Amino acid sequence: MLFDPSSSWLGGHRLPFEDSSTFTDLDPLEEEIPQRFTGLRTTLHPGDVLVIPRHWFHAVECTSSWSLSLNQWLDAPGDAEQRVHEAIARCLASPLLEVRPEGWWLNPDEDLLETSENIEFLMSALQVQLGRE
Repeated sequence: MLFDPSSSWLGGHRLPFEDSSTFTDLDPLEEEIPQRFTGLRTTLHPGDVLVIPRHWFHAVECTSSWSLSLNQWLDAPGDAEQRVHEAIARCLASPLLEVRPEGWWLNPDEDLLETSENIEFLMSALQVQLGRE
């Protein structure tokens, strides 16, 4: 099942330092879905590919005895702008943390950066956004 980002009934959350993942505490496969949020439902068959747009919620249920899922993030229009937003969030939020946050705050391959490193990340993201790599 897929739901567009405006599906506010799901109560979407974002990881504080991450620009693309959106998650929810509700399970649309178990919850009653309000009528105005119909979502998209499909069944995939061997060889099918499902492309999930940025920030869309998805819920998956395996109906066979096994499955294989691969995730691939592709560059898309708006990525450079999203990286600037992420960099600004890092610059604003990091200095407010008195202790290292719980592990779920960061992606597994992400580190909590020092202020100077966050500013460098922001400057780099702005240069890419402005076409000045």
